[in-house]
Amino acid sequence: MKRSKGAVYSYEITDNGKDKIDYIEKLHQYMDQGKSYPEAKDEAISEVY
Repeated sequence: MKRSKGAVYSYEITDNGKDKIDYIEKLHQYMDQGKSYPEAKDEAISEVY
């Protein structure tokens, strides 16, 4: 996994970016439910990857 400079979303995954889009959608979904960013990130990653 390579990190993109200065981006909150530091996960660059597949060539088509589908997983990244799913990940970002899940992340926002969890954050909307009131979870903190690290918590939401962990859950989104475990679901998508």
